[in-house]
Amino acid sequence: MMLDRFSGSGMLDLDERPNGPDLKWVRLKRAIAFLIDFVLYGLIAAGLSIALTLAMENLVSLFLDPSEGNGVNGLGTHTADSLYDLTRYVSGLAALAVAGIYVARTLGGPAQSTWGMRLLGLRLHRLDDRPITPRYALAHGLLFIGLTAIFAPFLLAPLFLSRKQTLHDRLLDTVAINK
Repeated sequence: MMLDRFSGSGMLDLDERPNGPDLKWVRLKRAIAFLIDFVLYGLIAAGLSIALTLAMENLVSLFLDPSEGNGVNGLGTHTADSLYDLTRYVSGLAALAVAGIYVARTLGGPAQSTWGMRLLGLRLHRLDDRPITPRYALAHGLLFIGLTAIFAPFLLAPLFLSRKQTLHDRLLDTVAINK
């Protein structure tokens, strides 16, 4: 019997449960689901960035003096450029917040899967059989971002770890399974 991280916890290994999970094609499905989610997130982030840029454009245009033809009334050109830089930073933070909300609402919701995972028939499962809460899902997403930012080859972990888990799955005792 292969034990989980917490030996003596009474948790059975998923592979030894009656009618254990179907892990066929999980690695490929999960990679494709990530790409689908990444495209969805990219579209949302791009739309948010465009909306914030247009809002800032309208804000700056309020200060333009049409009689002078150029320059900004009450604001120097440098200040207007700084506002555009601020827009870029705010849209980056807003996009990160949207990603956090997306992960918390989808993985932490009743389906326990992101939209990409749903399309491919996957869901995330905790090894202690408790449901994934939005906070737990957010921790899962942040660990994914953090670990891949530190060392991207951590994404190769499913090739070597049992139950085809990624490293952040292993740390949080979760596994992606077919529905």
